[in-house]
Amino acid sequence: MIIKGANVFIGEEFKNIDLEINNGRFGKLEENIQGKDLIDFDNSENYIFENCLILPGLVDIHTHGAIGFDFCDASSDDMSKMAEFYINSGTTSLLPTIVTTSEEEYEVQIPKILENIDKTSPFLGINLEGPFISKGKKGAHNEKNIRDIDMSFAKKLYDLGKNQIRLMTAAPELENFNELVNFSKNKFLISMGHTNCNIDEARNAINMGVRSVSHLFNAMEPMHHRKPSLIGATLEFPLYKELICDGIHIHDAILKGLYRGYSEELIIVSDSISACGLGDGSYLLGGLEVEVKNKKATLKDGTIAGSVNTLFDGIKHLVKIGIKLEDAIKSATIIPAKSINMENQIGSIKTGLKADFIVCDKNLNILCVFKNGKKF
Repeated sequence: MIIKGANVFIGEEFKNIDLEINNGRFGKLEENIQGKDLIDFDNSENYIFENCLILPGLVDIHTHGAIGFDFCDASSDDMSKMAEFYINSGTTSLLPTIVTTSEEEYEVQIPKILENIDKTSPFLGINLEGPFISKGKKGAHNEKNIRDIDMSFAKKLYDLGKNQIRLMTAAPELENFNELVNFSKNKFLISMGHTNCNIDEARNAINMGVRSVSHLFNAMEPMHHRKPSLIGATLEFPLYKELICDGIHIHDAILKGLYRGYSEELIIVSDSISACGLGDGSYLLGGLEVEVKNKKATLKDGTIAGSVNTLFDGIKHLVKIGIKLEDAIKSATIIPAKSINMENQIGSIKTGLKADFIVCDKNLNILCVFKNGKKF
């Protein structure tokens, strides 16, 4: 397959080049690719996308659901429908994310997600947001399922995941946190979040090799200039910083400030719930009732409960407030791919990587999406 005519996001910038795709992966990436396929460019295997932009497929490492389904209780058929929605929305790779839930639900849902991970699926593995988090910063997690760090249960979760648990959110102040980090090495990554930790506890985690923070600013102690908390540690150290860029979870002034100084460390996550793609109404997140009104999802007590946006919506919001499109794209592609050690497979348009990409117009309206070189 040859694709011509578009401005393609390569590395750090847009270039007017052609794309060659072989066996679902990017081949040549250069100007005026010549070859036998061009003898008949009307062949359906080839495309011309003049006056269009081509972006890498988006990588969402933190998403709980969409179109009425939640990864905490979705069936295999539900997940198939979710996969189609994610891909058509530009998210060609993602980590199905489970909020803190019961032992019985972990036993059911982790294997069910594994059944839906294959070469054609957008699912990369599993993100466990909890259960080892602070009850004081539980956010939209059901307190009855939150646990102290229990290494036998951590091992059970890992075994259930059959080496497909890629990320786990945990609170650094909890007893046995060091043991959890040591156990996780060469198995899965730890992200600090839903935590009351102070800066010294955060520094300890960082010194042990933890390098990520879940939805920065949300479900953590606010930063004071004399008591910097985890937020202060994220400014002090080169950590991957998840951001929910919907104009609700974080003030735009903060987003602008972060992009002035930390653009290479910022990751857009959707943190989407089952309401994503549907609109206002009543929904469930990990068994808790959520009300969505004017795109804001909350529990009955007013606690924000995830977002209703796609990852592509996050890119558009950043561009709307003045962030460079190139920086926004990197935050939703190569940087999240790097954060989970998958940059050699996904996250950029590069020879040998999966041919996952988005075709959109210059107003950032998605025209079509390709997954593994196949048009959706």
